[in-house]
Amino acid sequence: MVHTIIRRGLEIADWTFEMGFNCRVLRLDSVIQATAVVSAACLEFIMSRVLAGSAPAEEMESSDYGMVPALESSIREMVATVRVDDGDDNCTICLEGFEGGTYAARMPCSHIFHGECIEEWLKQSHYCPVCRFEMPY
Repeated sequence: MVHTIIRRGLEIADWTFEMGFNCRVLRLDSVIQATAVVSAACLEFIMSRVLAGSAPAEEMESSDYGMVPALESSIREMVATVRVDDGDDNCTICLEGFEGGTYAARMPCSHIFHGECIEEWLKQSHYCPVCRFEMPY
């Protein structure tokens, strides 16, 4: 099912690009959890079907889905360190809140993230995860 979702997302991206839109599909890591009561034979059949239709784990891990990282020099020069005074905001990458009095990283587009979160993000994609501001790559 996950493979189908990824494949469909890439098909949509190709279609939008062909229509003249600049669209990229960002990598989506997810966990799907389900509970089912089935016989051992049924479970074996289901698992064989799932594994037959999915890409090998090594291929999924090594694929960058066309992502382009930001230049390390642009990360150092353009991402500023700012003090967070109140704890109302959340980092939209890890979804954890900022503690008041701590420091965070601010992109040129003014979106704020935990420093480690945005650094790891920009090593994989040169776009802001909120507004898709383009960092040099």
